[in-house]
Amino acid sequence: MPSNNSKYSDEMRERTVLHILNSGKSATAVAEELGIDTNTVCKWVREYRLKQKEKELIEERENVEILKKSLHIFMRARD
Repeated sequence: MPSNNSKYSDEMRERTVLHILNSGKSATAVAEELGIDTNTVCKWVREYRLKQKEKELIEERENVEILKKSLHIFMRARD
């Protein structure tokens, strides 16, 4: 999470990461193009990917709970 005194806005970070992921360019190349430290841009990409994985995990847990409830309903109907 960026600090309040961050040089770059959340929008700038996200747009940079999406540009890297969609263009296929390396984070290093994009960092050089934008004049931003390579480690900073690489950190943004790692954080973005982690957030995406966390969202996927939450969705999968929700799907599992739905399937459990569905199975429970169908098993009860057979009794």
